[in-house]
Amino acid sequence: MVTYCKSQAQADAEQLEWLATAVGRSMPNEFGNQCSAAIQSNSVTLFGRPYQETLRYGNAIDHITNASTAYFHKIYNDPKNPNLLPRVGDIAVYRGAAPLWDGKYYGHTFVVDSRTSTQQTGVQQDGAAEPAKLWPPTYKYRYSVKPAHKATFWYIGDPAVGDVIGWLRPRWEKVVYTGADKRGYGGKTTPAEVAQKVTLPGNGIDVSNWQKGIDLSRVPADFVGVLATDGAGFTSPTFKEQINQAQKLGRRTLAYHYARVSQSDSDTQAKYFLKAAAKAIKAGAVPVLDWEEDAWNHRADWAIDWIRYVEKKTGSQVVVYQRQTAAAHTSWGSFRRPMWLSWYGSAARRSGYATDFSHIPPAPGWKVALWQYSDNTILPGYGGPLDVNRYFGGIPQWDQAVAAALTDDLEVFLMSQEKFNTYMDTYYRQRRGVAGSLAWGIGNNRDRGVNIEALVKGLVQSIFAFGAKRKGSGAGSVVTLAEVIAYDKDNWDDVRTRLEAIEKNLENK
Repeated sequence: MVTYCKSQAQADAEQLEWLATAVGRSMPNEFGNQCSAAIQSNSVTLFGRPYQETLRYGNAIDHITNASTAYFHKIYNDPKNPNLLPRVGDIAVYRGAAPLWDGKYYGHTFVVDSRTSTQQTGVQQDGAAEPAKLWPPTYKYRYSVKPAHKATFWYIGDPAVGDVIGWLRPRWEKVVYTGADKRGYGGKTTPAEVAQKVTLPGNGIDVSNWQKGIDLSRVPADFVGVLATDGAGFTSPTFKEQINQAQKLGRRTLAYHYARVSQSDSDTQAKYFLKAAAKAIKAGAVPVLDWEEDAWNHRADWAIDWIRYVEKKTGSQVVVYQRQTAAAHTSWGSFRRPMWLSWYGSAARRSGYATDFSHIPPAPGWKVALWQYSDNTILPGYGGPLDVNRYFGGIPQWDQAVAAALTDDLEVFLMSQEKFNTYMDTYYRQRRGVAGSLAWGIGNNRDRGVNIEALVKGLVQSIFAFGAKRKGSGAGSVVTLAEVIAYDKDNWDDVRTRLEAIEKNLENK
């Protein structure tokens, strides 16, 4: 008799076991270790049915169209929606970077193992990878025999596989339960662990008309800053092309204005900037004031007026790009916005992004959200030096977009105290043995109150402030991630006391 999973958590554990054990295995079809052969093996393992019944026939690109909706949810990608991210265990389907010999796209596919806001890593086979051999020996063509391995691709514009079309998400109720959770796969989930599943943008570049002709799809970057305007009369001729490409690729973007205090008043330059950048800002670009004319550091009142004008017109918080000397000037008073710090330390040429940011210089009173630490770095895909930057969190538009991706995962924690108590008292006895249930999680995870602070370490405050809306009963009310985590921690002693009382009562019967 086949036993099926009773929860998403159980199905996740089954998928995690496949991901952990597939690397290094060969899963060939009649044409060698093809990418489709790997997901066919995955499908058979999960559902216990022939792949012809679940994934059905076709090349890699065809699976998202042909797969059975009885076994998969189909999620089509929207490049304009930065909150649309895959779950671990989804099957990713790419279009392919270019048509092949017969003018057709054959695509690529793999099982998602991890993801960030701009990339996803999966367990895959690659039919074009060496080593290859005649497969089978009677064929005249060589096919890959390289076993399953991990690979990372951009969601949009990846040079190897093109754009992701979407994902196939296995229906958990159709996944065969084999006890993977009891074998150590899956594990217990707290709100803080959920929050750490989605990462913030990390490395980025900024460009202007000096980088005319740059193909951003070839340059690794989680975000891209683009010069829009300078003073009251210069609009970068490459602004639209660069910002449009970055946004189409799904990168986070910033649009910046270089302030020229001597040329005109702040309102005039703010209007000039918005004429060029309003459309990009509406599409998600963060407005930036580039404040670096040292002779005008004492005129922060000009900068503040510009910022307030742009924020009022766009509803989007402005970031201030400046050096330490400008940030330290008393003319700023108590007015603060997220800061994009420009400080290099060395003019030496670099190769690739930095990995150690422990030496970030101080900027008292400011939240350093971005650090431009070099203007002389060589990155793959571009022949000249580039400005490179690191993001540390603090831009509300970006942090809340990341937090929004957590909403579905958080809902299990958004239970009212009354409902929680009823669940504990009424259903615990029946459910405590069901792996993946709330009662099972409580009974097997008593140390989470102790560990919760360690789990949330490093998350930026703006993510904690994100409000997740309840669904079902209490729909419409909002609970912040901070409140969810605080509830999880602060109520743990009460939960443990109630649990111990129930278990004692059971022992006496």
